[in-house]
Amino acid sequence: MCSTSNIRLTFLPTNVAVEAHKGDTLLDSALEHGVELPHECGGNCACTTCHVHILEGADCLSLPEEVETDRLLSAENRLPNSRLACQALLLGGDVTVQLVEEAVW
Repeated sequence: MCSTSNIRLTFLPTNVAVEAHKGDTLLDSALEHGVELPHECGGNCACTTCHVHILEGADCLSLPEEVETDRLLSAENRLPNSRLACQALLLGGDVTVQLVEEAVW
């Protein structure tokens, strides 16, 4: 269950755990806390360089919109738990994110 007051976001494999803000994207939180997360298009959902896998807490994120789902079709290493960090909004609770090594434009 997602708490709306505290958001704990963990980035793997670096094992960086941060307190995040409701309404921020995963990319916003990564950049705010110095986590290296590629984002070639500047967070505009025009590439897949910020592709991540959600290991825990997917229900604590916004649902993917069609533009994100379509863009992910071209992502290498795509899994059912794939998201674009620039599109996934934090709603609350604990989320664990696995950074993906390879991404495609």
